[in-house]
Amino acid sequence: MGNTLSERPPYWTPKRQEILEWLYRKAPPLAELYQGAVQLLHENPPIPGRSRFIAHAVREIRNCLPEVVAGVRRRRLEYKAQFDKIAKKWERNSLPLDRAMPISAEETDESSGILVPYEVFWDIASLVKEHKEARERPEESAKRMFLALAPENEDFVEQLQPVIIRWLDVTEWFIGRAHDSRRTDDELLDDKFINNFKFFETILGALIRGFFATTEEIDEILEEANS
Repeated sequence: MGNTLSERPPYWTPKRQEILEWLYRKAPPLAELYQGAVQLLHENPPIPGRSRFIAHAVREIRNCLPEVVAGVRRRRLEYKAQFDKIAKKWERNSLPLDRAMPISAEETDESSGILVPYEVFWDIASLVKEHKEARERPEESAKRMFLALAPENEDFVEQLQPVIIRWLDVTEWFIGRAHDSRRTDDELLDDKFINNFKFFETILGALIRGFFATTEEIDEILEEANS
């Protein structure tokens, strides 16, 4: 696991060491990402692009940890394969690909719509349905993860919902910066970036300890999120 705990720099607090050790026991690849993110955040000289690397690490931990602790619930939506199938049927039926392509006279009125073969329509409808289900999955996955780590939290499901939402909000915030190629590290690595990473760690640390025993602990997490 790299350096021994006694050799680690001061920024490896007891809470961070606890998270890292737990991740190495449960999911070594995610542990490496977390360890790398913490080091990138603190060590000098800084590595160019580190804000994006850290954001990618948070994204992978958010997306993969539910499967590690609660198992795989639903297959991943393969957009490329689905679109390839639709594209073949689209071309086979000589459907237009842009406004310059000729269509029948009765279809030139935009309000009238364009006739699409039954098989193409249902392929598109199926893709839209799967996409909507995939968009709903992060909250469902997070809830399964929270309960899998501490089944006794079933009694606190309603109270846990705001924490789950905050977990998704803060990790989604990092996901939005994982591919931000318009701004530099100097622009991205501000106080909000650092505070959001600390809050990400706070919930992660609470999760590995079996999460909350009382609603007071939930309130403390939410209070930290709003501070």
